[in-house]
Amino acid sequence: MSEPITIGQEENKYKFIDRLRLKQVTKGEVLFFDGIYSDAVEAFYLQLQCVKADTIKILLKSGGGEVYAALAMYDMIKREPKEVDIIVYGEAASAASMIVLQAARRRIATKHARFMLHEVGHWAFGQQSTSAVQDQAKEMSSLQDVVIDILAKRSKKTKAEVNKTFERKNKWMSAKEALEWGLIDVIE
Repeated sequence: MSEPITIGQEENKYKFIDRLRLKQVTKGEVLFFDGIYSDAVEAFYLQLQCVKADTIKILLKSGGGEVYAALAMYDMIKREPKEVDIIVYGEAASAASMIVLQAARRRIATKHARFMLHEVGHWAFGQQSTSAVQDQAKEMSSLQDVVIDILAKRSKKTKAEVNKTFERKNKWMSAKEALEWGLIDVIE
């Protein structure tokens, strides 16, 4: 039986959480319960590097984030030499749903997990020139093609089917619907 982990008198809750997370990582569990942004990607990479187990279980709950950050995480998982399972708790929305697809071994969702797909978006603030907006639209279109390609390959759908799924809307799915669509392999 393992010794329980407790918070020491001089330790605050954040240090305790870090210590607990490190213990889980060395056992092969990488926790990602966050938005997908650059700083979170760095923490994710560092967790992957600390895994000592033969198989990595990524425990994921995310409302999404930046598409570039999601692509970075997707590529990190793809390059990982160890077997990778991803288990979704709560939600894998937007960019997070794409990360789920990269699990090399098993893509798992809990019974109450929810998934959301949508087109690549951009929030523009302030005044921008017409040419700047055109450049952004071109980049968004290029990113949209990348996302559709990833979703199509891993879900075994055509690019047209993927595009139709979320064109001009947010497509929410239950775990059962995500299984039928091809986002996940099993519900546990």
